[in-house]
Amino acid sequence: MLKKLLLLICTGFSVLSFCQSDEVLFIGNSVTYFNDMPEIFKNIAASKGKNVSITTHTPGGTGFVNHVDDPTLYQKIKSKNYKYVIMQPGTGESAGHSYPVSVTAERGRKIRDSIRKYSPCSKIFLYEIPYGVPSANEYNVYFTFQQKIKDSVTKMSNLMQVEMVPAGESARNYYNSSPDLALHGSYNDIHPGPKGSYLVAASMYSAIFQDHVFPSTFYNGLPQNTAENFQNIADQVFFNNPAQWNSNVFHLHSDFTAGINGTTVNFTNHSANYTSVLWNFGDGITDPSLNPVHQYASPGTYTVSLTVNKNACAETYNKIITISSLGTMDQQVQPELTFYPNPVTDFCYIRSKEKIKNITIYDMAQRKINDLKNLHVHDIKLDFSTYSKGGYIISILYESEHRESISIIVK
Repeated sequence: MLKKLLLLICTGFSVLSFCQSDEVLFIGNSVTYFNDMPEIFKNIAASKGKNVSITTHTPGGTGFVNHVDDPTLYQKIKSKNYKYVIMQPGTGESAGHSYPVSVTAERGRKIRDSIRKYSPCSKIFLYEIPYGVPSANEYNVYFTFQQKIKDSVTKMSNLMQVEMVPAGESARNYYNSSPDLALHGSYNDIHPGPKGSYLVAASMYSAIFQDHVFPSTFYNGLPQNTAENFQNIADQVFFNNPAQWNSNVFHLHSDFTAGINGTTVNFTNHSANYTSVLWNFGDGITDPSLNPVHQYASPGTYTVSLTVNKNACAETYNKIITISSLGTMDQQVQPELTFYPNPVTDFCYIRSKEKIKNITIYDMAQRKINDLKNLHVHDIKLDFSTYSKGGYIISILYESEHRESISIIVK
């Protein structure tokens, strides 16, 4: 029997249009300003359709111990309504060496409270810095110290009740497989080189916007393959376990998915830290329910928005939903997928009209080789350069919970 099915193609985007600018404040020292990392972040964001304006307070050799009593910083805090603020503790503070973590966190809270006073709806992040490599034979020392920084900044994040940018973990991820000093200009120097600053900026983008930085067309003068490798590392580190970085633990966050069952659209709320919600289905109907089910009267393109509120702050997330009448047999709608190249030499690309949720890679004996979770992307680049030659199966789980498999050959 023929049945009319609905085809939903969803694209998420911010409520702010590109002509509007999000104010971003970076507080730190030379580890932040080297190679003009905030400007790299700004240009990556622009390549992804986001318009940000940058303000920096990054005197060399400073930390929270200096910033907490710096009138110049407080003047900058007062001067604008910031959407995002990134706070970098000093090098010794980051590892808990120069002061106990609790003392640094208390100083950070004083700065945070001033930010909240003048930008009450701002999202504040701690920047986990990459450590320097002491020498070619001391990567083990680097890994040990990077772990101390991670542990200290995580504790600081909980004490200050702000979220994290795991840039140090992105650097550790790179050096785990490539101990080649590519991220730093020289041994025994904590300052990042151009590649290191690009990886940090990519990590900033992934964590702050909770959006995959790959693919970004802004490479900051790096070879495309190098820049895209750093983009994928930043995405992998953040999206493999967002909860580890306290993502959406302290900030107001709006998000939802849309599913289809016959002629009915099921909306699932994935927001955080809100006290009330309001849905606008784009057809003149609104609903304050948490997880509404909505019936569209006719085909068309609708902008569905979910606005979440807490205190005097609000955040809106939108999806464009296209509903079409299709005279087809009663079957599940298949996502449109492009995969290339096959056979694969080093890298392959997947592009889908429906957002991909998870990707699992198996060998031909059905052993799980890799598991990429919480992707929520239309496009992804997969690295097979370290895989043995032979056949593999890529299992793709879409946001609609439909699953599709691709058989590939790695040459």
